[in-house]
Amino acid sequence: MFLVESMTIHYMPLFRKIKAWIEEHNLGKLKMIQVNFGTFKNFEDRYFFKKELAGGALFDIGVYALNFVRFFISQKPDQISSYVNIHESGVDESSSIILKNKKEELATVSLTFRAKMPKRGLVAYEKGYVEINEYPHATEATLVKLNGERESLKLGDSNRRLAYEVEYISELLEKTNENKYLNYTIDVLEIMDELRQSWKLKYEGEEV
Repeated sequence: MFLVESMTIHYMPLFRKIKAWIEEHNLGKLKMIQVNFGTFKNFEDRYFFKKELAGGALFDIGVYALNFVRFFISQKPDQISSYVNIHESGVDESSSIILKNKKEELATVSLTFRAKMPKRGLVAYEKGYVEINEYPHATEATLVKLNGERESLKLGDSNRRLAYEVEYISELLEKTNENKYLNYTIDVLEIMDELRQSWKLKYEGEEV
């Protein structure tokens, strides 16, 4: 059995190259990540605010933002704090999340189902930052150094995002069967569990 999460951030060509690209520029230690995802959803729209269908912003769009954070930080956060607005239906509508790990790498995550926000991630190092727009299926990243010098990395085609997943998994099955992103998936799930516990948000069928 082969276990894998279909998370576009793990398989887009840009993300498969970007860490090496950052290292080439010798930006120093990672200090801060800021990531947003906001979209306006109507109450009647599909599952978004239906608790019986595991709705809510954290599960639907938060998984992308948290995977973005986990992709760049060097280890799983061990300190988590947050504020949340719970919709009248009982699921999370908006939240602000702060994460910190033992290496003092900080991340802030902003999520909402009731307002439009850019899907933008910013990864700040001692000597510059990297900005990625439309990060769930990004094809371009911009590096800005302390002196204002800018450089871009462009890779991939967002229309092929699902094809990239198939290609990568096919490659794994032919070679090692080792999915290096599985630990990221587990870490994000555990972060979401801790957040929901602090929000007292439980879905039908979950154990006490």
